[in-house]
Amino acid sequence: MKLEYVKQLDIQRLGDTDEGLESGIAKESLPFIFELVSKKLYSNPIGSMIREITSNCFDSHVEAGTDEPVMISKSYHVEEGWSIEFKDVGTGMSPDLMREIYMNWFSSTRRVSNDFLGAFGIGSKTPLSYADLFYITTIHDGKQYEYIFHKGEKLPMLESLLGYDEPECAECEEMIEEVNGEEEGSFEDHEIEESSTPKIVIPRVPSHIPTTEHNGTVIKVVMEQADLFKFEAELKTQLAYFDNVYFKNWGISNDYDIYEGEYFKYRSDIRTDTLIHICMGKVRYELSETMRRNMHADYRQLPIAVKFKVGELPITPSRESLYILQRVLS
Repeated sequence: MKLEYVKQLDIQRLGDTDEGLESGIAKESLPFIFELVSKKLYSNPIGSMIREITSNCFDSHVEAGTDEPVMISKSYHVEEGWSIEFKDVGTGMSPDLMREIYMNWFSSTRRVSNDFLGAFGIGSKTPLSYADLFYITTIHDGKQYEYIFHKGEKLPMLESLLGYDEPECAECEEMIEEVNGEEEGSFEDHEIEESSTPKIVIPRVPSHIPTTEHNGTVIKVVMEQADLFKFEAELKTQLAYFDNVYFKNWGISNDYDIYEGEYFKYRSDIRTDTLIHICMGKVRYELSETMRRNMHADYRQLPIAVKFKVGELPITPSRESLYILQRVLS
């Protein structure tokens, strides 16, 4: 989804130097920031996790150019109890992508096009709003990687469940050249002179299992027994207009149709007492009571979605609601 970027201001300054101070985030504040955007941002953690992870699955299918369904299954294991798994057969995630994009919060490759549902670079971490950890299995170019993503003692951590391999020599050489190739007179060079030989940190390479399976990713989250009905209800609500999802072991019917006109969407198995709502792209949003009160009563009771394209309405960072004014549907 395309996002509006903050434009840099053209500020006229007196003098030849810029003596202002840029704002930043202190390192000791990072745990608070991560707690804020991973847990406290969402008023509905279960619904948000279902919406965001499924959206990522669909975006991966768009990137891969596949029309295969996204699989959402429920399973039980004696050691863990009940779990939900989101499986796509998209592009998968290489170790480089995991390091450079996935683990850099607010980084996203999908905010330049309305072909994608994601944009903010935080939705993939929504399982942390519900649980302390979740599992990632991803296949990329014949290699299967397995990770655990957890809150960590101070900051969120991604760890390989298969261990780590020594990096190839070519990768080491590139890192050494990058450190030694700093411009003369830079802050880094000054530090090197004061502290003798610089310490070169080589990123560890996660181990993998060779596989012939298709690229793709599985996100697994362990559910609390008391939340099973909540998960089922949110799957039905949040994914009402995700037209290529297959539910396994949920007791949710996969036999339905979505009818679409120029301005409206209608799902064949929707409850008849459902009130009018909004669908932007594939995501369902409820109207506020204020907006409904200002609509004619005959329209208020219709179990249909008013249709908008991805990016046509601004959304909140949590993606739980829309920044829409009352006049939109008045």
